[in-house]
Amino acid sequence: MTAQPLSEILRIIDANPVCRAMFTDEQLTKYRIIADRLALPDSVRPFRVVFCGVFSSGKTSLINSLLNTPFHLPEGVNPVTKMVTRIRGGRQVACAYRLGGRENAVSTDYIESLIMGQKQLVYDTHELIITVPSEILQNRVEFLDTPGFNDEMGGDLERMSREAIYESDMAVMCCSALQLGKIFERQLLQELDDLTGHFSLVVTRMDNLNTVEDCDAVIRQANRLMKDKGNDAAVFPGDISFVFPVVNRNALSDSYPDAEKHIKAFENTLRAVLSDESIRRRIRQKSDEKALALCLREIEPVFTQLAQQQQAELTELTSKNSAAVRQREWNARTEQNRFADKRREASYAAQQFARQRMGTLSAQIMQLHDPSTFQLEATRLTNSMVAALIGDIAAYSAQQGIASSDTVVNILNGEYFALHFTVPPLVKKPVRRRGPIKRLFVTLFRFATFRFQIDDGCEMEYAGYQEPAVQAVWNGPVPWLLRQWDAYLERLHGSMRTDGFYGGYEQAIRDRQNLIDLCEKVRQLTVYRI
Repeated sequence: MTAQPLSEILRIIDANPVCRAMFTDEQLTKYRIIADRLALPDSVRPFRVVFCGVFSSGKTSLINSLLNTPFHLPEGVNPVTKMVTRIRGGRQVACAYRLGGRENAVSTDYIESLIMGQKQLVYDTHELIITVPSEILQNRVEFLDTPGFNDEMGGDLERMSREAIYESDMAVMCCSALQLGKIFERQLLQELDDLTGHFSLVVTRMDNLNTVEDCDAVIRQANRLMKDKGNDAAVFPGDISFVFPVVNRNALSDSYPDAEKHIKAFENTLRAVLSDESIRRRIRQKSDEKALALCLREIEPVFTQLAQQQQAELTELTSKNSAAVRQREWNARTEQNRFADKRREASYAAQQFARQRMGTLSAQIMQLHDPSTFQLEATRLTNSMVAALIGDIAAYSAQQGIASSDTVVNILNGEYFALHFTVPPLVKKPVRRRGPIKRLFVTLFRFATFRFQIDDGCEMEYAGYQEPAVQAVWNGPVPWLLRQWDAYLERLHGSMRTDGFYGGYEQAIRDRQNLIDLCEKVRQLTVYRI
């Protein structure tokens, strides 16, 4: 029997805190014990028979009777066994305890005190391993003697007893004749039927009944409890009773004259099971199938419920996320429209600033009358005007919340310096300076000196150079700077997103979807087994 489905499910549970929180520690311990049991290869796996029941129901006495050796486990009227005792076959009596997956030998002188809890081993050790030379323990058979149920000491003993059942292939339930039929016994019988391929009900303390009629009534009640339980015909064929009323051999009474016969019948039945390899194999296979099916039946509705819960949350989160995305898109479009108006206002404001600054610059240039320094001074005034204009635009941008002033200054300054603007050089023009008479005398003088050229009365001078310089500024850096400002506004406007927003719930949606996928994976692992 493969443990792969259960082991894979346990890995999924351990890897996800949400899945882990859906199960109790007791449930996970149960699943891990069964998964470990199923993972063991048959070549090394012992055949385990657990003896279980309430406290002081005769479990240890029954084991001592079956071992039929000089060695005896401690027994008594009051609860004696305080830990799970694993009894194996061997050449001589030996004792050990398991810690961290290793078996550590301990003196056989302490067996009784260890089992009874009078002597403590290391912390968190609740299992004692005893090797006994007994014929019934051949063929890798192990008996597990459990402390019992109905623990009034904090639940540890009952927990250890249940864990021993989880790792067993076959069970023997001991129940006192005086307590037969109580609710707990009924529940334990059903649990054994769900977990094991074969189990027997042994009714002990029959010697405490008063009459033969009382004994017969108890036997009939036990058979009713075991109806349709304990065995599968394909596992252990034959018309064999699985209810054995027994007494202690040392306490045979007249009220139950058939006691010795039933003791022998139980021993013979158990020996027949344990000595036949094919029967043991069928019991083990049936037990594994039942245990795995029980685990998967318990796990499947938990993950179904988790998937439904996550699907509901996923639907709600998807709706919230869609609403948040739509709201952000609407806000973005509104902001984009608002920025479009702001962009037009910013462009108009920049033009106004340019007119004001150019008016001042024109007046300053018109006052420059020294041709030798005009180009240098006009260029300096132009650069100062451009810097002031950039400052006006940057201050307006910061005031309107378009962009920080430093950002605007850095962008426009960088673009302007890349232009390398200078005022064009001065050009001399002909200026009429002489009248007609003076022009006649100049012409005669030229002819007298053999220069045959008529005088036009003009001289080449730097004249009217302020207006071309102002016009060059109007046509050069100012419109260019305004275009750069409009281009920057356009880039800002174009960079404003109106779609592709996140709603803020994407990670939560992915988490829910991943959990739903995990639940579906678990369902696929469980559905073919249930």
